[in-house]
Amino acid sequence: MMKLKTIFFPGWAMPPDKSMARKLLPDELSPLELVDYGFFAGSGNFDFKNTESEIDKRAAEGFEVAVGYSLGSHFALRIAMASKKIKALIIISGFAKFAESSENADGQKTSKIKAMGRSLLIQPSKTLRDFYSIIFPPAKIAFDCDSLIPSPGKMAQGLNFLSECDLSAQIGRINIPAIVIAASDDVIVSTALSEKLATLIPGCKFIKIENAGHGIPFTHTNEIKLFIQEFIRDGNILRQG
Repeated sequence: MMKLKTIFFPGWAMPPDKSMARKLLPDELSPLELVDYGFFAGSGNFDFKNTESEIDKRAAEGFEVAVGYSLGSHFALRIAMASKKIKALIIISGFAKFAESSENADGQKTSKIKAMGRSLLIQPSKTLRDFYSIIFPPAKIAFDCDSLIPSPGKMAQGLNFLSECDLSAQIGRINIPAIVIAASDDVIVSTALSEKLATLIPGCKFIKIENAGHGIPFTHTNEIKLFIQEFIRDGNILRQG
């Protein structure tokens, strides 16, 4: 079986557990590197203040497929533009710009993002539990944040990055097969934001999963995996030189 070296950029506050990403992706997308932002104690040291260097470093490693979820969609988009070896782009709950502005009315309010950052530094576990309770169905929290011991400062850096990032003017340069998968009831990255992203990428396929929220990689794992398998097959990704 032909395989494609894949890099997965996870979402904000997603623990660096490769098994989660592995369940989501077809076997053809292997070997797999899951980027560790350093959100949790003992994790990596991703530099949110020098993301260009972080992307260049990973672009040099010869990945062939880039996958990005939520926050990670921004980095997957950037590596797709930085590396000529990337053959396909897979985005889940993605966006070109996260924060609300006059030209991005469906984005999150900057004041809300900053307030969450302040809360993280005061009561990190509660803030994280509240976030998980929003993105997952009621009474079904996927992670035990008390045992994971979050790194509040690094998480706050991630939020600050989200309040400022914007690739709207650059995404049109992407010229590889791409798919954007969105959730109908996503209150973190609205469906409208993901659909807008898909329209900015030439030839991009857009899929909306009904009755689903921001936690779709965890709540609709098999469904997303099937969409990705179909995307790889229909786009002849494995046969590209």
